[in-house]
Amino acid sequence: MESTTTLLTPPIELCEDKAAKVMRWISESEDISKTEFTVARLFETGVLQDNTKAFLHLILEEQFPGERIALELPPEEIHKILSDAFTKTYRYLLTPHTFLSDFLTFGNDSVTIGEKMLARLSYLVDYQYFTDMLDEWFAIWLQSGNPNIPKSELSKFISDVDRSIIRYSTLTEISTFLLPLFEFEGLQSVSHETMQIFLADKSLSFPPDGELVTYSSDDAALLLKEALINSELVQPVEEFAPIPEYDSFLKELRDVGVMLPPPHRITEKIEIEEEKINLPPIQMFISLKLRKKCLEKIFHENIHEYDRAISMLNSIEDYSQAELNLQTLLQIHKISQDSKTAHRLEAALQLRFGISSTIISD
Repeated sequence: MESTTTLLTPPIELCEDKAAKVMRWISESEDISKTEFTVARLFETGVLQDNTKAFLHLILEEQFPGERIALELPPEEIHKILSDAFTKTYRYLLTPHTFLSDFLTFGNDSVTIGEKMLARLSYLVDYQYFTDMLDEWFAIWLQSGNPNIPKSELSKFISDVDRSIIRYSTLTEISTFLLPLFEFEGLQSVSHETMQIFLADKSLSFPPDGELVTYSSDDAALLLKEALINSELVQPVEEFAPIPEYDSFLKELRDVGVMLPPPHRITEKIEIEEEKINLPPIQMFISLKLRKKCLEKIFHENIHEYDRAISMLNSIEDYSQAELNLQTLLQIHKISQDSKTAHRLEAALQLRFGISSTIISD
């Protein structure tokens, strides 16, 4: 099995190939008898993608401070800084967690919030949500009077941001976020190995079933959603017999002296200090017939996949998030949200959160 270090290291061949193509373009458009070439040509329209231009500018700024408009360099040196700019771009696109942790800490064990570090945020063109969220987070740290942040804290925040984006964005939005990676690869789909590196950087892994040889941006969006859902699953809880009306169920329990709090209602804001209200398991609102239909039409008789989906829905305490995860689950299994099974599952979910008192009949 490959080591984590290997998995998190993007292949450099692609970056070298891109640098070589730019050098060929220079040789075809310049007098090759010259010993030095104008660096400004690299910033002409269509030569480099925006994030590679940004990283190239950073490299030049650090290596050649001062006036750079008329800077000329030998071809070997241009090739070297081009390779570095492409490598930084690819590392950022493919392994953003690892890259950002190193890039913003300058390879140290902590990040110091200062002008030099904050300037680096401006070089992050793709995955703009990282820039926006990090900028706000750094401002909060500065307000607390602490300009130094452990690298571990930075890494955790980056991971939290990324997981929030995956969790709350639609599949179309996630697919759009991933387009720069596909454009860099120059392909309509990326390899299984590329997605393996991409997932490993996010501390995610492939779901148990359904791995593909190649992934389009839409396939990758589905993979990310499913991988995140799988990473947050809890152990399956014991199944309960379905109860059509939760209000009636509470009354029956009260009659025998058992008091349970009502479920969350999304129209109410329940504020209880240091007290957590337990929601009933969704199995209580899934009839035997609906369970059979789910196994047949959604999970193809795979009881383990069904149990994992139920565990995922039971682990969520917010209705809007549970609804989004249910919709994603149906999309992953290519089930129309207008189907009867989908409508009945949505009704069961609503019952769990007390939005409705009567389940849809089978």
